[in-house]
Amino acid sequence: MKYCYSLENLNCAHCASEIEQKISSTEGYGNVSLNFATKKLNFESETQNPLAEIQQICDSIEDGVKVTESSKSVEEKESPKFGAEKILLIIAVVLGLTALALGIAVESKNLQIPEFVIFALSLAAAVLSGWKVLIRGIKNIFSSS
Repeated sequence: MKYCYSLENLNCAHCASEIEQKISSTEGYGNVSLNFATKKLNFESETQNPLAEIQQICDSIEDGVKVTESSKSVEEKESPKFGAEKILLIIAVVLGLTALALGIAVESKNLQIPEFVIFALSLAAAVLSGWKVLIRGIKNIFSSS
């Protein structure tokens, strides 16, 4: 039987790879494929309702991952969503490119801009593009103490 699950709060590509390998090596599971970008886990198994076992495997590798049944089949594609995350990413790209252009202009001595402006633009771009990872990292720092 084919199964398709969504893995919410999966923020680590390496962890996704480990989850995929662990499920693949678990007896009774075949054709395991985990797409980190879409957070979709697809596999075949004769096990009835393997959700609890998959959740246990995910918890052993990355804490906080929630496994839910996906309404999408393996062949269906998700419609593109233009949400707040994509807007933040676009803003981050614009800020990063602006910082790059200003840095080049300062190097060529065509423009006098304080270095902290370029640093602030670069920092803002990094934070906006990776805010989920930053928050997850901060949570992990405090939870491991």
